[in-house]
Amino acid sequence: MTDAAFDYPPHKDIKTTTKQYRKENHTLRTDAVNGVKILKACRPNLEVDPILWIPMTKKERSRCIRWRIVGRLPGGKSKTCITCKRAILTKKHVITCLRLHHRLNIPRQKTDDPISSFLNNLPKSKPTSPFKIQQLQNKWPKLCQLLAELDYHQHPTSSIQQYLDPEPGKVLLQWIEPPPPPETDQHMNYYNTFFVLFPSPLYLFPVSQQGFF
Repeated sequence: MTDAAFDYPPHKDIKTTTKQYRKENHTLRTDAVNGVKILKACRPNLEVDPILWIPMTKKERSRCIRWRIVGRLPGGKSKTCITCKRAILTKKHVITCLRLHHRLNIPRQKTDDPISSFLNNLPKSKPTSPFKIQQLQNKWPKLCQLLAELDYHQHPTSSIQQYLDPEPGKVLLQWIEPPPPPETDQHMNYYNTFFVLFPSPLYLFPVSQQGFF
């Protein structure tokens, strides 16, 4: 039997049906009672999470992923917060104790988890909007710094310097930095400016044996 014997639906219908199935399956799993903690922690949309592909260092990517998928902070046994010296170190506690809402400039009314909220709003492609670029330039280094501090909190016997980066978020910042204007345009501007100031042809200027003027 050949393919001609089948009445295939249009490609557009297949794509729509597949997308709808994936969406329903995703909702079913995230609404389930057991076994979906990791799925619930991931980006809520059916797409590749930007933390898996946008440019960053291995440490920065590891810290973003660990915040996403771990119910409590990584590091083995529960530890006492080295900042307040009282409470057990959990995600809920560090959000309050380290003032993450304030440091990331994200209102408490918007979300209980400012780090996840920020990760959810990372661009799906390289940003070109000046506003989005500026937002990333302002907040991404702060986020990388915070995640490095949390890493240190989980290893309090180590030196904090081995976790902090002198230029946090540099890899992504270089990626989103707008390209400089082409040199040819700059040279042309100099050329045009010269002839605005000196409109007379060059042959009208006196020429010495050594050259012009």
